[in-house]
Amino acid sequence: MANRIYWLNFRIEDPEETAVKPNHKRRYENLVEVVEEYALTWWRQSPSLYIFETNIDFEHVAPLFQKCINPAHDYVLIGQLGVGAENTAIYGRYNDKDIFQIIPFLKEMPA
Repeated sequence: MANRIYWLNFRIEDPEETAVKPNHKRRYENLVEVVEEYALTWWRQSPSLYIFETNIDFEHVAPLFQKCINPAHDYVLIGQLGVGAENTAIYGRYNDKDIFQIIPFLKEMPA
């Protein structure tokens, strides 16, 4: 299976840190653990943008990140670079719907 390159952007937010379980730190760590477990190489200079290479296809990698967040507070946006770039999905809480104009092939991940 050929390797694929993905970009991952996310926001993890807790208006009342103690009210949401798992907490902000644990959800962030869960996202990082997925990258570290499945990525062959990665770039994570930014705290909320990762670019990584893996041999996992989009249909299987996107749900791994979806499970890490609390969709009432957070979002995850993932896309594939190069061949398969139309594989782009968003999940969770986001307010700015302009993203669908910028990325017209963006899909919402089912809950």
